Parts: sequence; structure tokens; C-alpha cells
Amino acid sequence: MVGMSTASASFISPDALLSHWQGHRRLTRRVIAAFPDDKLFTFSVGGMRTFGELSMELITMAAPMLRGLTTGQWDNVRDRSPRPKQEVLRLWDEATPQIDALWKQMPAERFRETASAFGQYPGTVHDLLPFRVFDSWVHEQDMRGALGLPGGLGGGAAEEAMRRITGTAGYVVGKKAGAPAGTTVVIELEAPLAQTIAIGVDGGRARVLDAVPDAPTVRITTDGETYARLACGRGDPAAARAAGSVRVEGDEALGARIVDELNFLF
Repeated sequence: MVGMSTASASFISPDALLSHWQGHRRLTRRVIAAFPDDKLFTFSVGGMRTFGELSMELITMAAPMLRGLTTGQWDNVRDRSPRPKQEVLRLWDEATPQIDALWKQMPAERFRETASAFGQYPGTVHDLLPFRVFDSWVHEQDMRGALGLPGGLGGGAAEEAMRRITGTAGYVVGKKAGAPAGTTVVIELEAPLAQTIAIGVDGGRARVLDAVPDAPTVRITTDGETYARLACGRGDPAAARAAGSVRVEGDEALGARIVDELNFLF
């Protein structure tokens, strides 16, 4: 698929979005419940935040963000301090019906309006809410990696997350990697999360191409999971290239620079 990441990507209905979100939350709750009590706020992989901290971030962002978008009342008090697992689960379960109830209060036209979540994150409501799906999916992959439980690479949540991730390809190629005018880049993502992204640089701007060029300046091939991890600041781009999990053809220097600059979050 070419251009999946463009603004013309299909609109997900409010009901479908809520269904994906709550389904994702049910899975994350299962991981919380399975996590060893004494490791919840202590176990860390490579210096990353603990699973307890990630869980508390999701709790303190989900219902409060939806409440702010629905009522205009933003609660910036976000206590994410360590606590017993049963307390985390209680807070998680309290948020579930709150999300359902607040969702029903939001009129359809609200999704097209703009807002500034917590006074820090501007965007349309339709854009801000799916961000929680993206954020939850990325953190779920962190949790799965820590527990050795691969999965979650199919379905609506993964598709929405990848829409956001691949949507940064033009920014990475044109802005971060500084590809010159006339450059064409093809990014081939193999299963899981397979798709093809074609980017061209013209007039100082990088944009998604309607057709995949036969002989691009750079061709980058990897699997969708590896691409998502690198784009979200998980993993070492140089190590991925050395291991062959990311392959570069054409202008190798520019290709390596693009791979090294995939991270758009940090």
C-alpha cells in the first residue's frame, strides 16, 4: 500500500475507536494483573521506565483527557507514584466506565474541533483521541517485550499506530535526514505490519508519492515491527543495520542517515 500515512487515510468512526481503545485497555489490564507485584515499579529494561510507571501514565491520561475534551475541564494533577498492584488495578477499573460514559457525552461535531489537551498538546479532537490508541499500543509493545510475550501486531490498534508512525516518514526524510531535492525513498515494510511507503523531495519539501518509483535514490527494507520500534526510539538503528534486520540499497550514506533519524518521539 502506498501513502497509507497521508491525510487522506480513512476515518475511523467514534464507535469503532472506542471499541479499539477499550479492547486495548482490556489486554493491558491482563498484563498488569499478570505482572509480579514486587517488580511492577522496580523492573526496568535498558533503563526504560517501569511497567508500573507506564500503567500509571495511561491511567492519568485516559479518562482525564476525555473529560477535558468533553467538558473543557482539565485536571493537571497526575500522581504516578509507586503503589500496590491492586491499587493500580482499582484505578484502571474505575477509569473504564468513566471512559464509556464520557464518550457518550461527546457530540459528533466535537471530533472536528480543535483543543489543547492539558494546555500542552494542540490538535483536533479526532486526532488527539486516536493518539491514546497509538500511545497505548507502543507501551503495550514495551510491556510485551519485557515479559517475552510477542503479539498485538494486528487489528485496528496496530493499524492506527502504524498510520501515525509511517506518517512521519516525510518529516524524517526531508527534515531530519536532510535529503536533497530530487531524492526518492522507498521504505518496504515486510510482515508483520507490511506496507510500502514512497517519499519524494521536491522544492524543499518531502511528500508521499502516489506511485512507487522503480529506481529510488534509497530503498530501505525491514519488517513493520522493527520499523515501529526504531521510529519510537526503541532499539539501536546502527545495530539493526549491522544485524541485517534493516537493509539499505542505493545511496547507502543517505539511507543510513534516514534509518538513524527514524526516531520521531525523542
